[in-house]
Amino acid sequence: MRVPDIIAAGHAETARLDVREMVRRLNGNLGTLLVATLTGSKDSKLPYKWAKPDGAVPGPAFQKRL
Repeated sequence: MRVPDIIAAGHAETARLDVREMVRRLNGNLGTLLVATLTGSKDSKLPYKWAKPDGAVPGPAFQKRL
């Protein structure tokens, strides 16, 4: 499989993910501090809260950056 095909498949899979599942995966791979930094959040615990089933929902600006 060509690299562009792999990237396109990964993007398609990510686009179908629920935002909480996407945050869980990012937290697991990058850590909550880096996820918070990438989204522009000043609260390093916020990505942890976003990943919880009953936690806060990321705002539209955060979701766009995710």
